[in-house]
Amino acid sequence: MQEILKVLSDDRLYSFKRPEYVLDVMDGYMHKFYFTNGEAQAEFYCDNIFYCIDKQSAYPNANLVIDTLLKLKSILVPLGVDEKCFSLGS
Repeated sequence: MQEILKVLSDDRLYSFKRPEYVLDVMDGYMHKFYFTNGEAQAEFYCDNIFYCIDKQSAYPNANLVIDTLLKLKSILVPLGVDEKCFSLGS
């Protein structure tokens, strides 16, 4: 649990209302994210986040969400959480 709380302690996760919107792609994927560290919380919908991967300068908030999700995946999948729970679409 301490590892998860450490990942979720990044104040940047709670500093924006939603990740950047990708206007030129409509892939049908919609994700709902909810992050909390016990004190702060962030909740938002995000679509097309897959297209933001590795485009840090254009989509810094989206990449923060992606990095957070991948960190949580690296902790939780070995403990038995289904890898599909961390799918970003394609």
